[in-house]
Amino acid sequence: MAFRHLDLFSGIGGFAYAAQQVWDDDYECVGFVEIDPFCQAVLKLRFPGVPIHDDIKTFGGEQGEPIGEESRIDLLTGGFPCQPFSAAGLRRGKADNRWLWKDMLRVIQEVRPSWIIAENVYGLLTMQGGLVFDEIISDMENEGYEVQPFIIPACAKNAPHRRDRVWIIGNATETRLQKSPAEEQQESVQDAERRNRTDVNNTAIRSEDQEREIQEWQNAESNRSDSPDRGDAQNSRSQRSSRRSKDSRQILECESTETENTGSDFLLWNIDWRDVALATCHDRVDDGISARLDGLELSAAKHRMERIKALGNAIVPQVAMEIMKGIKYAEQQN
Repeated sequence: MAFRHLDLFSGIGGFAYAAQQVWDDDYECVGFVEIDPFCQAVLKLRFPGVPIHDDIKTFGGEQGEPIGEESRIDLLTGGFPCQPFSAAGLRRGKADNRWLWKDMLRVIQEVRPSWIIAENVYGLLTMQGGLVFDEIISDMENEGYEVQPFIIPACAKNAPHRRDRVWIIGNATETRLQKSPAEEQQESVQDAERRNRTDVNNTAIRSEDQEREIQEWQNAESNRSDSPDRGDAQNSRSQRSSRRSKDSRQILECESTETENTGSDFLLWNIDWRDVALATCHDRVDDGISARLDGLELSAAKHRMERIKALGNAIVPQVAMEIMKGIKYAEQQN
């Protein structure tokens, strides 16, 4: 029985590529949701025949989105847009019109996947003093998932850059898996009503001190240095010791040890990094790497800016693969 995967905010297909490597012939991608035309073209090229829906806001819903002959989804992935939280953006958070977590949550409620992998930038942890991150975790737990967040940098897989990312893994509890779709739908309506009442109550009882703290935090954000990278780096250093989990600290220790052993400022480059980059984007990429080094005949690329943007927004498949290997192992034990 194939392992069925639905990919939201698909980009150039990093999650699907990673899942292909882990499940191989037992893998089935049932659909992508991606709004960017260039990324859609890449997905059509690399994953022919897989349906692509162009807007998360209209995906599913009352009309229902076809996801194959079966309704079962084993894995739902999504790197929901990071611009609202990225230091490179304006960090408007939930006020940003690109804040699409609630749309991803709606799809989770509708398709009821066994596993969820969500990915975002490190800035998600600090937005509004951590309240946004806490809300995401609570939303998933309220839907019946056991949730474990991780901070995993790309250099944990020997990439020559750091690229800290928040990875949120959710696994449906046995109680959720045993419910029928009709029972789940009925409870979803009841849960929605209960959440609406809770939101109203929480808004009403929020103390003035909490409001003041949030306002102070927002003022501090607006008075940051003109260099967002420098401000984010300073904030990251001050937050790491208290924010990061024990596991992520162990990763950092491994990184520094490996760097010292190699005597290099950079970690060793995995042999498959170039192959992964080429497998998820068009050939003949004008990426500044010499043709002698990467084996490509480069020419002036008319979509150079789109390619750079797509690669910048992409996940690191090697990190996703490690998470998926853990999911595969857990599934085999059941």
